[in-house]
Amino acid sequence: MTNNPATSWCPYCLQTKPTVTSATLSPRDSVEDVLDAEIEHTEKLISRLLRERTRLYRKRNEIRSPIFSLPPEILTMIFKFACKPLDFLEAYDWNPLRARVASPDIIRVLTEVSACWHNIVSSTPSLWTSFVADDRDMNTMNTVISRSGNLPVAVSLDFPFPVGSVSHRSHTTIMAPVLQEIASRLR
Repeated sequence: MTNNPATSWCPYCLQTKPTVTSATLSPRDSVEDVLDAEIEHTEKLISRLLRERTRLYRKRNEIRSPIFSLPPEILTMIFKFACKPLDFLEAYDWNPLRARVASPDIIRVLTEVSACWHNIVSSTPSLWTSFVADDRDMNTMNTVISRSGNLPVAVSLDFPFPVGSVSHRSHTTIMAPVLQEIASRLR
């Protein structure tokens, strides 16, 4: 009977090492197992410490940056200038594609700058008072509605399909319940 123990690879030297069996167990093998366990523990610790170092670097960079020294009230005013509500009254001169992405994209970028900015933007309902209703991105629509608080909301309906078509009816069916929930706040 031949004994062919399963082998594993050392992640550092890429040499194969046989799996320990009771027939091959020696004092040297048990010491090696203890060392392997310590190495694995140390690698996990290093990984945690690297994540913590990254978090601390980010925090330090935020503190050093002049823009992060502005009080939240000033940042909110700046964000309101950058994220003006969509102006649906200019319908005839209006480029719907540009308007569809203007405010949500700016808001998305601002929320990704830092945790501080994310909190300020997310907790400022006046930044979330207009959007283009589109069933292709219901998550964005629901986010805008929830973050607008109790403020009036301006909505432009985007129906890319001909009225009466199956796609148009499907589009309407998907969006109607969401818009009915905020009907009293629509302006």
